[in-house]
Amino acid sequence: LANIDKFVAMFKERKVDLVLVTGDVGMNETDVSTVLTKLADVKVPVVSIMGNREGIAFYNAGHKTANAAAAHVLDGNKVRKIDTDFVDVITLPGYHDVNYLHSEDGCAYTEADVAAVKDLATKSDSPVVLMAHGGPLQTGEQAIDLSSQGKHAGDPKLSTLIKDASIKFGFFGNIHEAGGKATNLEGTEVVKAGEFHPSFFLNPGPADAMEWAMNDGSVSKGMGALVEFTKDGTGKFEVVKF
Repeated sequence: LANIDKFVAMFKERKVDLVLVTGDVGMNETDVSTVLTKLADVKVPVVSIMGNREGIAFYNAGHKTANAAAAHVLDGNKVRKIDTDFVDVITLPGYHDVNYLHSEDGCAYTEADVAAVKDLATKSDSPVVLMAHGGPLQTGEQAIDLSSQGKHAGDPKLSTLIKDASIKFGFFGNIHEAGGKATNLEGTEVVKAGEFHPSFFLNPGPADAMEWAMNDGSVSKGMGALVEFTKDGTGKFEVVKF
């Protein structure tokens, strides 16, 4: 919660237009409502989706409480497309592997859900940002889906989706230890922060303060990212570490 307070202050200072929460919001109803209500203090739309930790019942209840307190807290499980003048954000809630759902009523997306995202993406009039908890299947040691066990945990269906729908950008909250950077779609090249690029796929890392051993040998005590887009379809990112 202290980290979230820091993010809120930073988001206000930087005058962000939109806050995206890419899953694993909390482990119970109170967690979800508290986190989202705090983020609502930025006074801009806050869009969250379920990851692999939430249960549908407590996520819905927690989000309902936060939305009642602040109407600009939006449920990305239901609001599937955010159309802006610069990019179109399309959400894919849940996780692709049922073996990693933490709750009995967790959210596992299907091939039909991926097809629905493709339909939204191909009809978009701006570059698309795919917002999901898990990323595409990648390769290499720099990949944003590389777990601490050395295995690539991404979803091949997302890799195909991104190619077929010409999706230029993606934000993915898992795998935590691979976060703090962006790559090309294949995960073979790291994209440089602070410069505008026509495409990148970003894993901002875990926002919470629990120490997490990262693949690069560092230890996260909370991190996230600021992203800026231009009307010419390019974007740049900045990773923030506490």
